[in-house]
Amino acid sequence: MVRIDDHRKPFRLSGMKGRPEYRYGNEEVGWFLAE
Repeated sequence: MVRIDDHRKPFRLSGMKGRPEYRYGNEEVGWFLAE
């Protein structure tokens, strides 16, 4: 298992323009599609 964090602060991952953007909320929520 690999853990990626920003000192426990929320962070966003973005890809190419026009592609879906996902964010990681917390351990309970996990990854979700950003609106």
